[in-house]
Amino acid sequence: MLFGIGLGVTLIALIIATITDLKTREVPDWLTHGLIGVGIGVRVVVALFSSSWTPLLEGLYGFAVFFGVGYLLYRLGQWGGGDAKLLGGMGVLFGLTPSPGDFMAGFIINLLIMGGLWGTVYGLTKIQSWKLQWYELVTVILVVLAVIILFFVSYIEVALIVLLLGMLIVLFPKLLTIEKNMVRSVTVKELTEGDWLKEDVKQGKKVIVAKKGIGLTVKQIALLQKSSVKKVKIKDGVPFVPSFLLAFLLTLGFNLLLFL
Repeated sequence: MLFGIGLGVTLIALIIATITDLKTREVPDWLTHGLIGVGIGVRVVVALFSSSWTPLLEGLYGFAVFFGVGYLLYRLGQWGGGDAKLLGGMGVLFGLTPSPGDFMAGFIINLLIMGGLWGTVYGLTKIQSWKLQWYELVTVILVVLAVIILFFVSYIEVALIVLLLGMLIVLFPKLLTIEKNMVRSVTVKELTEGDWLKEDVKQGKKVIVAKKGIGLTVKQIALLQKSSVKKVKIKDGVPFVPSFLLAFLLTLGFNLLLFL
């Protein structure tokens, strides 16, 4: 029962969070707080009906561990606070058990995989120029010829390896330009809590707000809005919540296959 409710509630929450993250780069508090509240509420009800505090304790343990992991990544500047609260909400719903087949353990592993893939794909969409240098064009031609020949002589595994290496050689220089492309200039009125500054904000020679830290606070935004500064540069990070949804679906797929 708990697992089924967790799947349904989490799927709905992740779909909504993915849409809002892609549109606004934010996950609304009502969604993350609601996810945590629903998880605790459901576990309290189950605990009362089963006359055991175990379901509630498992949920609280899950929240403490997974929110703790999410908060650590937030402090390290790897993602936003909304991502940490989403992970905490999932921790409440699915709980923390010693079972080696634990759903959240599989989800975390898949999140690492899908996070890397999603970040790469999203970053590639931000590359401003796909014009190939002559040596990159030569590499593409040689790789295509090699793959065709290897397929014809039935060395399919080798062909796939050559294809992957060729893609890496061509894409690597492009990937190095992603970070500089993921910066945008916004007015101080558009700033939201958690935005990461690209550089120190100065008024004359005086630094008003330094770029160090985990993101802009409400107090820092208010300070900037009272100053004469009109625009600032912020890092346009990867909206990470879509990788939550992808990892969730991947984990769910594996669990369904095991069940069948």
